[in-house]
Amino acid sequence: MKWLGPFALGWLPIGCLWLGVSIADREAPIVYESARTLSTSESRGGLIEVEFVVNRLRLCPTQKVNRYIIDSTGERTQVPPATTTPRQRLGLDTYRRKVVLPPQIALGPAAYQVEIFFECNVIHRLGYPIVVLSPKAEFEVFAANYS
Repeated sequence: MKWLGPFALGWLPIGCLWLGVSIADREAPIVYESARTLSTSESRGGLIEVEFVVNRLRLCPTQKVNRYIIDSTGERTQVPPATTTPRQRLGLDTYRRKVVLPPQIALGPAAYQVEIFFECNVIHRLGYPIVVLSPKAEFEVFAANYS
């Protein structure tokens, strides 16, 4: 039992170093290069397609993804999650998402934005994830013409 004290004290600095490095790890696993809608305008309830170009710097699991439409009044409406397949390669990547515009969205300028919570280590999984916010992909909402 006498050896347990020195053994534990020997591991203490290593544990503290690991904890410090894990807490300090705030580098985003992806960097958005661009975000744009493929059409510049759409009616309420219509479908827009958004294209993102990202640079994936490291592979980390995603804890959650929030997708929003921000209308001309500043109102943020959460959009249902997209069904996706995780990408498993580093470097530049382009992907597209189709989004149905809410029927109650205000007319005028609007934007689509994504907020991603990443878990790259244990500390991130315990409630301190890395949060990455995409650039806004802007478009115009117009009234549907039912004739």
